[in-house]
Amino acid sequence: MRSVQGVRRGLVCSASLHRRHLSTTAASRDAPSTHREKAAVVFDIDGVLVRGKKALQGAKEALKLLRDGDLPFTFLTNGGGITESNKAEELTTLLDTEVSPDQVQMSHTPMREVAQRYTDRRVMVVGSKRFLDVAKSCGFSDIITPQDFLQEWPNLYPYRKVETRPKGPLPEAVVILHDPQDWALEAQVLCDILSGSLAAGEEHSPHLYASNPDFLYSAAHHTPRFGQGAFTTALEHLFEKLHGRPLPVTYYGKPNAVVYRYATRILEAEVRRIRSLPAADNVTFDRIYAIGDNPKADVRGANRAGLPWTSVLVRTGVFSGEDNDPDDPAHIVSHDVHAAVKMIVERRETERTGQTG
Repeated sequence: MRSVQGVRRGLVCSASLHRRHLSTTAASRDAPSTHREKAAVVFDIDGVLVRGKKALQGAKEALKLLRDGDLPFTFLTNGGGITESNKAEELTTLLDTEVSPDQVQMSHTPMREVAQRYTDRRVMVVGSKRFLDVAKSCGFSDIITPQDFLQEWPNLYPYRKVETRPKGPLPEAVVILHDPQDWALEAQVLCDILSGSLAAGEEHSPHLYASNPDFLYSAAHHTPRFGQGAFTTALEHLFEKLHGRPLPVTYYGKPNAVVYRYATRILEAEVRRIRSLPAADNVTFDRIYAIGDNPKADVRGANRAGLPWTSVLVRTGVFSGEDNDPDDPAHIVSHDVHAAVKMIVERRETERTGQTG
């Protein structure tokens, strides 16, 4: 016969095991799970879905195919000058489909991390359109433009007469957020600031950040136009010619790796939204199809990002060749976005049913 003490030990042990079982069961319920998405699409915008203020042929049908096929999609553009909310409204109108700001990644979107490094510090911001609204939406708080800076330093650019005002602190960084439109003044002011020559006897070396390296972009004109990258390239050449040393630049925008890491997070969030997944759940992708028209930006970036990214090149924008691009060949080349999406949907259905071919 077992002793009373032995029975008590057994009861305590049993209770302990029961508590551990309950704890393990609760932990397994609370632990994040992993959702595997077969395919998703990330669209470039200009030259793929729209040109100027008009939707390209097949763009609306392409998005309808994705919605009908239940494929998640987001937008990744090197464009800027407006906020993600404004761009979402614009796309909703042009493409006749509801687009959320959370689906849109502009060239400046990942630069929120730059703004965090310069909280309450003066930053020069360069651009056009509504770039000041964009800068504030990114988190920059103490902002000055080259045109305003000229009022504090009127002798920097003698070709323009301005009302003067007292000098403020020198900018601690320069951020090109969108295509500059006052190249001569902006190039002169930026060369002076970035050289550190304005700080008499002081150590002052502000860094340059550029949101978009695109040299060309597709617009309403029948041939591509100079983009922000053209200005930054000109600025680099002027700086090196003037000072005999290269100008350090941190580039955002495609094809840089930081853009694709950020785009993956946006796509993961979109999958959680449309699949009603818990925020803690992990999301993985078998394939992310990046559809673009610019081999040097869209194709090069997706190819460098590696799996699960798959580059898709269309002929409706910067690229119009018969064959693949020789320098940055895409995994897939399609006539237009509708043909590309049709192929993606069909491939996903084939993989889903376990067929080959």
